[in-house]
Amino acid sequence: VARPTGLWNYVLLQALTLNEMRSEVIERLRRRYAADFHNGLDLAAYLDHKTLDFLKFDPQWILTRETLESEVVKVHVSRLLDEVLGENQEVDLPALDRMIERNRKSVRKFVTDATPVVRAWCHRNNASVPGPWRNEDPQTVTRYLENMGLLDFEPFIHEQGPNLCRRAGCWPSGMPETLHYTRLGLDQTEVEEEKKRREREREQREIERRQIDFAGRKLDTGDQSFAETLRQLTEDSITGDDTWFERSRRRPRLNEFDTSGHPSGGSDGGGHGGARGRGRQPTDVQRQAMGLASEYLAFQYLRRRHGEFVDETCWISENRARFFGADKGDDTAGYDFCVKTPQAEWLYEVKSSLEDTGEIELTANELRIAGSVSKDGRRRYRILYVPFVFSPDRWFVLELPNPMGEATRSRFKVVGRGSLRLRFERR
Repeated sequence: VARPTGLWNYVLLQALTLNEMRSEVIERLRRRYAADFHNGLDLAAYLDHKTLDFLKFDPQWILTRETLESEVVKVHVSRLLDEVLGENQEVDLPALDRMIERNRKSVRKFVTDATPVVRAWCHRNNASVPGPWRNEDPQTVTRYLENMGLLDFEPFIHEQGPNLCRRAGCWPSGMPETLHYTRLGLDQTEVEEEKKRREREREQREIERRQIDFAGRKLDTGDQSFAETLRQLTEDSITGDDTWFERSRRRPRLNEFDTSGHPSGGSDGGGHGGARGRGRQPTDVQRQAMGLASEYLAFQYLRRRHGEFVDETCWISENRARFFGADKGDDTAGYDFCVKTPQAEWLYEVKSSLEDTGEIELTANELRIAGSVSKDGRRRYRILYVPFVFSPDRWFVLELPNPMGEATRSRFKVVGRGSLRLRFERR
């Protein structure tokens, strides 16, 4: 790192001094604009000044001063404050940090109480529900008020909420600034119905979040019968169409990547089935369903691949318990299946995708296991890649070599960190 020049010393000192004075400056701004807040005036100037961008430093200092002292900067800032804000006013205000925290909590409580009333009034009057009130998260409205500076001056009280929301631009047009049912022309029944409507919408959103589209059929992953339904649909698909295994029997030929440069980066070119971006990203519950479906298909593949050497005890991961009894499985092993044949002990890790992205992601534990068998001896590590995992008509299982193998690691390219995301490309 280069030694700071005189210019950088000036810039650094200015920044440090201003940061030291920040709380004092903000308090002076609050005192200056408190009357505007209480009188219902626009706070745009307060918000602009609150950024402190108006506190410009004197560029002549670099030319005229050999050194710059903190006191010089403080005097300069005080002079600018006097010029822009006028005389320092004496106004008694609550401490900002603690009050903001209390106000955020109070506003969230207000929004929770107010939402069914606001939506019921809008429903009764055929009015549009403002965007922030459509969100189930009360923090959305809270953020509107805070970003407009409306929580900076006094403790928030429930009765203030409608007026502050109007000032923030997030109150329904034409709606009186109150939550009293009679003043709004509402009755308890309408508000209760709105609460029930919101609950139904919330439940429907949760179902949609959990749902997967398997072979054109919507399945709720939260349903108690999900695993059995998925198993039945998978078995029907396997029984009705054997082409998936024919596609799976084709051994992939993978391109080799140039590993002499940086280990991560963009694609080196497009082979068949190569990287085409990560595609749409599933939710956590959809990922669990992907694991369940792909491992079941992988189990069927291994039964055909290794014949009599494969039974349910070869299935190591916890997903086995969704289909079989006895042992609940182990997700910490670093692989999903272990098949012991006279030639070798095969360790298989299953990876799936909604599309065919040509990318897989390995955890640190999976990498450790793969690295421990980098030479194909008595123990061998393989990846079973299942693309189009929810589309049986496009199914196949692609058996990939060990990404950490001495002879095969050059066929994968690092494209992500954390858990390691690797790319492969078929010729």
